[in-house]
Amino acid sequence: MTSFLIAPSKKSLLTIHTLYLSLCLMMLATQASTKTAEDYANILNQSGKQRMLTQKMSKESLLIALGHESAENQAKLRSTISLFDRTLKGLKSGNADLELPANSQPQILAQLAVVEQLWAKLKPTVEAISIGTVTDSDLK
Repeated sequence: MTSFLIAPSKKSLLTIHTLYLSLCLMMLATQASTKTAEDYANILNQSGKQRMLTQKMSKESLLIALGHESAENQAKLRSTISLFDRTLKGLKSGNADLELPANSQPQILAQLAVVEQLWAKLKPTVEAISIGTVTDSDLK
């Protein structure tokens, strides 16, 4: 297992902030696409939860880097990654377990595509951190 210091590059910080902003914009756009007040409330809650999950991944990654309960935090990080991924897919295509209806609004689908692209760039790095195979070059 490689020990690493988290010294995020400007590029990785920009990616994280862009992901966060995209999730915020997606929450605002959601208002036009819901079928019921309950759907709206759940979509809004799940979207907000996505923002929290990005922060949780950052915290768990930092704790791993500091060597604080690494095995436990790696397991937590894997769980957080899985939930973020499942919820992102659910916000787009629907998910019965999360009570998310499929989305058909072009503006929201376009914003979700932006979030998916950002997530595709970030996910391999946090997955590497979660299994202890991250290298310094992964973080640049």
